Amino acid sequence: KKAAVEMPAFPDGQSVPRGKETILVAEDEPIVRNVIAQTLRAQGYTVLEALNGDEAIRLLQGNVARKVDLLLTDMVMPEMGGLEVLKRFVLLGHPEMKVLVTSGYADASLMAAAPVPRPFAFLQKPFTSEHLAQKVRNVLDQPQIRIASRQESREPLTDRPDLKPSS
Repeated sequence: KKAAVEMPAFPDGQSVPRGKETILVAEDEPIVRNVIAQTLRAQGYTVLEALNGDEAIRLLQGNVARKVDLLLTDMVMPEMGGLEVLKRFVLLGHPEMKVLVTSGYADASLMAAAPVPRPFAFLQKPFTSEHLAQKVRNVLDQPQIRIASRQESREPLTDRPDLKPSS
């Protein structure tokens, strides 16, 4: 099986985006999870690692949840995939956390139409460490989007008819 992340990827002398935020990485492939974690730690981020979606939810339910700035999750994992993690974390009340979904199996257009309760960024596998670092920084630097809680609204989060969840 080909690795989903290729290292090293930072050309000599190139400026690499850095940060101090906390990122929760949910990835079931140990090699991929380790490379992602190493890449992000090398860029100054604090990285929490979850072996699967269930473990990511447990981390989000614990005290650590208030400190997580970005959930970086694989789309396809055993037991609970990334989109289910995304749905559950919104229900847990973490609308401020940004989300980056990765996958080697589906493209962004398929996931854009998925019925999820909030917007998310997408990164297609395989990706380089450089591309990962740049995408993470871009997502973290995006303006905060206010997400209505489940008590406030059950309306779709988009005006585009082709992206609204089916009823």
